[in-house]
Amino acid sequence: MDIKLDHNCHDEEMIADALKSEEEMTSLYNHFSNKCACVNVRSQFLNLLNDEHQLQIEIADEMRKRSWPLPN
Repeated sequence: MDIKLDHNCHDEEMIADALKSEEEMTSLYNHFSNKCACVNVRSQFLNLLNDEHQLQIEIADEMRKRSWPLPN
C-alpha cells in the first residue's frame, strides 16, 4: 500500500483514524456474520470481514514503516 498525503493535513492523525475505522468495520462485519441465518449472506459478510482485516493490516504496516504509534 502506498499512502501519499498532503503533509499539511496531519497525516499521522488521518491514518490513525483510518485504522480505527477499519477496526470498527471488522467488529460490525463479525457481529452481523454471526447473526446471519442464510449461508450465502454469511459467506459474503465473512468475505467482507477478511477484506477489512487485510486493509487493517496494510494500514498498520504503513504506520509502523513511518514509526508512528498504533492507536489504542
